[in-house]
Amino acid sequence: MSSIKGFATYFSKRYEKNEDNRETALIMVKEVERINRSITQLLEFAKPLVVEKKEVDIREMIDHSLKLVHHDLEQKGIKTEVDIDTAKALIHTDGDRMNQVLLNLYINAVAALEKGGILAVSVKDTDQKGWMEIRVKDNGAGIDEASLDQIFDPYFTSRPTGTGLGLSIVHRIIENLGGAIRVESKKGAGACFIINLPVL
Repeated sequence: MSSIKGFATYFSKRYEKNEDNRETALIMVKEVERINRSITQLLEFAKPLVVEKKEVDIREMIDHSLKLVHHDLEQKGIKTEVDIDTAKALIHTDGDRMNQVLLNLYINAVAALEKGGILAVSVKDTDQKGWMEIRVKDNGAGIDEASLDQIFDPYFTSRPTGTGLGLSIVHRIIENLGGAIRVESKKGAGACFIINLPVL
């Protein structure tokens, strides 16, 4: 996969002045990235999930996770809104796993958003001591009522190119971290994924 992506990237630069060839090469790069994500998700879902908690800077974690989808957001003209309102600069969790969770939620949001949409990420302390709430919200297509109960089920997807594993892995990670995740959505009115997480 890395070799194919490397050659496709090379050709996109070599044929920079030929718009058709460059576009074809860029499509190849995107498809390789999509296939790679699917394979990674399948492998991730098949193996036992191990979490390793340590001190994580919450602001750095959110900033880093958004950088991972910066190109996708830029391409669709999607604006980001970040609101971090917490007394905790450092939290105790698995930063790598949380990046994986946030990335999956962002990818879903990007797929649901039209050009010029909004992806909002908020973090706040909860009334329960040692817990934090993270919300990932978009103003995209939303989720129909019939799908809401199945959204975290393995292999359930409403997207033709989806594996149906992204949100299942998200749910599994959050549960293994001792937290909970739920979604609020209506068709045509966006979606909001709400994570409650122990961080001490």
